[in-house]
Amino acid sequence: DEVLKLKDEAAGDDDDDDTFLDEAELKSFLDADSLNRFLIARNNNFNEACKMARNALRWRCKFHPTKLTIQDFAKANSQKVWRFMGYAKNGWPIILIRAAVWDPSKYSLEEYTKMVAFYMENNIARMKDEKEHRNFLFFDMRGMSYLNSDLRKIRALSKITSDYYPERLGICVVINADMVTMALWEVVRQIVDKRTADKARFFCSGYQEYLAEHIGLENITTDLGGTLTEDWPEVTEENQTEYKSPS
Repeated sequence: DEVLKLKDEAAGDDDDDDTFLDEAELKSFLDADSLNRFLIARNNNFNEACKMARNALRWRCKFHPTKLTIQDFAKANSQKVWRFMGYAKNGWPIILIRAAVWDPSKYSLEEYTKMVAFYMENNIARMKDEKEHRNFLFFDMRGMSYLNSDLRKIRALSKITSDYYPERLGICVVINADMVTMALWEVVRQIVDKRTADKARFFCSGYQEYLAEHIGLENITTDLGGTLTEDWPEVTEENQTEYKSPS
């Protein structure tokens, strides 16, 4: 009953915001499973869940994540920071993010938001077990240039995963973390809800055993401590539709 009431509230008219009228986003968003995640994220507080869902729906109707292609974030994608990996042993689809090649100064916050939305939306489409609906984010911080880092974009990533895709994150694993990484995390975690923050795992070193247990070294490239010699493919105009459903 709470989910049905939340659906009615989230789909309500909003005369002050024209972006709130995208029927495709409404259709993709307003199902019991999606709305139930907002209730869980807000500890079944209906009013808070309703507010969260309406904000997420406004965001979706502005950025249209179901319609995005890599042409919408061509500069960001050309850096090859993000790419789809395989699956964790529990079936969660993995997104690999290599921080060393990230130069956020080359593109806007809006383009970064579109890139994150594209990968989140398509990683959900890759999920094999519809009952789980969890993402596995895998960050390699080795070689990151903190002089080029952009706190606005880091905060945007946290907000998108926490507020607009609640209860989608299964775990966020960060390897080769250093003191600066941890300092940044202390700043970012202030804007992330506790449920999301508790899913982060940081490793300075000695992470191979954890990766072997949860992913399998055969699925991890050699530069990350695994045995896979061929890198996971970058997403291109030619292959981007291949990630719409599990292989």
